[in-house]
Amino acid sequence: MINNVDTKFLYDWLKNIDLTCYFNLFIQKGIFTFEKLISNMKKGKFKITKEDLMEIGIFIPGHIYRIITKLGIDSELINKNISEYLFKKRPINISNGKEIIINNYLSDLCCGCCNLNLKNFDKNNKIFNYINKEKIFILDYWLKKINLFHLKQNFEDNGFDKIEYFIMQMFSSVPINDEILEKELKVENEKERDYIIIQLNKDVKYIIRHSNKKKIYKNDEETPNIIEEKEEGNEKKDDECKIF
Repeated sequence: MINNVDTKFLYDWLKNIDLTCYFNLFIQKGIFTFEKLISNMKKGKFKITKEDLMEIGIFIPGHIYRIITKLGIDSELINKNISEYLFKKRPINISNGKEIIINNYLSDLCCGCCNLNLKNFDKNNKIFNYINKEKIFILDYWLKKINLFHLKQNFEDNGFDKIEYFIMQMFSSVPINDEILEKELKVENEKERDYIIIQLNKDVKYIIRHSNKKKIYKNDEETPNIIEEKEEGNEKKDDECKIF
């Protein structure tokens, strides 16, 4: 019998990773007790694989790995400090007193109210400089940085459009490797695959080095201003998915 609490948890969980398009698929397959599934994964009693998800009917590689990675985060198979660092929210102060809140790693940073267009990569733009300084990644910028912007369509078509999960996958049970890049991301050029792996390794080193730090804010009720950095030990639209 389907429990409304279970289905709400499943829907909210999928919404968090922009994959609510699979909600009905999971329900049809009788997989809706995700909270229990995560609990069993924590205890080492259960593990979901790529083959399991393909058997359910999910075939887009990036979506499969995003689900596996998120399960790894929630079941604490991935270090909590790392996931909190990657997904914590931070403010950006922009012109005319406007502010937007973003994550450390964000795949789609766009705000119509401030006419933000990161495709221009204007080095005089305050947000561009903030991205450089604070190590924030968006897909466009990440690819541009390694001179592989022409591969953006590959990332989008194969479900790797959420760059924060692409990077987080490096900490999962299915880290990005040459085979995934060639066969599932469809990057045919070996040198281009090497560039991606090199940049991912740089990101991993940076994240490990900084994940034990956290930002301290002045006021939680308002858009916070970063005033101090301390070691953590010092302080207690539903998207449409293609289903083949």
